[in-house]
Amino acid sequence: MSARRRLRWACAVGGLVAAAALGSAGCEGAPKPQPVAPVGGQQLPPGQIPGVAPGVQVTLPSAPVSAAEANMSPEAVGVYNQGLLAFANGDLAGAQAAFAQTTQLAPTSPQAFYSLGVVQERLGQSAAGDSYQKASSLQADYAPAIVAYGLWLAKHDKLEQADSFLTERRGRVQKPPEVAAAIAGALAEVKSLKGDSGSAQQIAQEALKLDSKHVPAMLTIARDHYRQHHFKLARLALDAILTGLPGNPARAPDDPEALLLRGTIYEETGYRGDAMADFEKAKNLRPDLITAKLSYATSLLESGDAKKALPDFLDAKKREPENLAARLGLGDCYRLLGQVAEAKSEFDWVVGREPDLPQVHYNLALLYLFSPVIPGMDQKQVVNAAIKELEKYDSLKKKGGSDDSAELMKNAKLRKAEIDAAEQAAAAPPPPPATAAPDAGAAPSEGAGGAAPADQGG
Repeated sequence: MSARRRLRWACAVGGLVAAAALGSAGCEGAPKPQPVAPVGGQQLPPGQIPGVAPGVQVTLPSAPVSAAEANMSPEAVGVYNQGLLAFANGDLAGAQAAFAQTTQLAPTSPQAFYSLGVVQERLGQSAAGDSYQKASSLQADYAPAIVAYGLWLAKHDKLEQADSFLTERRGRVQKPPEVAAAIAGALAEVKSLKGDSGSAQQIAQEALKLDSKHVPAMLTIARDHYRQHHFKLARLALDAILTGLPGNPARAPDDPEALLLRGTIYEETGYRGDAMADFEKAKNLRPDLITAKLSYATSLLESGDAKKALPDFLDAKKREPENLAARLGLGDCYRLLGQVAEAKSEFDWVVGREPDLPQVHYNLALLYLFSPVIPGMDQKQVVNAAIKELEKYDSLKKKGGSDDSAELMKNAKLRKAEIDAAEQAAAAPPPPPATAAPDAGAAPSEGAGGAAPADQGG
């Protein structure tokens, strides 16, 4: 799996490619395409687990709820539905304000605190965990909050705590079956993340015995096979969801998370067209599924269509502003479109959040090396900055992978040597003017011996 895509999954928790080296020109004399991302497995930022993805990302209802359905007062449900609309439109600030107000109007509503937690998580706020916990304490069998809190712990490198929490809730909540199945499915996901595939598969099967239509448990089975690189088994589980198996109809033919995972498998096995079709369908069915949006946009970017990729990167950033992969992809998009200041702003933001992320230093080096002008920097400053970023990237990247950073460094140092040589030549004193040697056969000039004597002819 490419490093770009691992980061994309991790950041979306729900996701840098093998570096496309400077490819050969399509015809003689044509410019080489700029690289998009480095090759090889790169280290991931702390707290981001690629195994959670692709696709595990809790969400909110897509339609307004009634007062009876939400068990809130008409006033509270009115504000709550305003939050749902804001969330659907990617207005996280508006959604957060509405859900926070709902928790005041309906302080015993687990749905209000859960919804607030979903938005806080998208905004990268640690308060999300508190909101999920509050929701699950208000109603012991409120499955959305139980699942969300367990996965939130897993995403923050607290796998043992996630395991303990979900195991305790699984023992406490036995009914109704669909709730018990949801908790078991989440526990199976955590077991898989811990590398305990046997327990993950067993618990997921137990969840399906409780609720044979519980798609998340089926997805956990598929994801666990995927994590073990058992692609055929993963595809079989996905077929049961998306297309059906002999004698069994499809459980959820339009499930976005299943489409995302199948698209990922297509991509990794060389079927890029099929992969992009699944990514596009998944992101259209569920616009808040950031991993699907980033998968599609990244595929476009890698194929050279930065202009078409830009809207999805922008929307991903709006819907999850703390997502590193969205920021990196957007920055690379801007770079390839020649929007240097915007690209540098995105990369600088990532450096501010994760200064030891190798990919951002590689991307900055590309920006310096391939942009005709960097505002506020002369050519020597630009090439020195590129060399510095490549050195930082080399010190941080996972060893053993192959990429084009050594070639980029070679070219950068060659350019620096040319600039230094030009500066030295310009600073050297000019040579003294050459003195012309006298011509022995020439007649003396007026300045050397007066006027020439007149012709005395005879």
